[in-house]
Amino acid sequence: MIARYRSEELGDATKDMKIVPVNFNKEHKAMLGHCKMILEDDRGKIAINPDRFDKLITSLRTAVDIDGTLDKEATSYNDIFDAFRLALKFYSYRDSSEF
Repeated sequence: MIARYRSEELGDATKDMKIVPVNFNKEHKAMLGHCKMILEDDRGKIAINPDRFDKLITSLRTAVDIDGTLDKEATSYNDIFDAFRLALKFYSYRDSSEF
């Protein structure tokens, strides 16, 4: 992103960015559960392009949950899975019975 801003002379990219630290030690179980609830929602709110995000799809298919914790040894591309969980962190999940 920073390189693109510089090459297209769009200004200082760091002024438009907001960094939100996430403590995985404390939040990993909640983020895994949140991710699972959003993906299993039958309203189809998440669509993943298989041509562009094949590693993410592989990661989601191979993800293994052991007592609410992601088994990083059994999960392919676990870093991509972590990035996906972080991306979903700021999306709310509401049960369909709330509507």
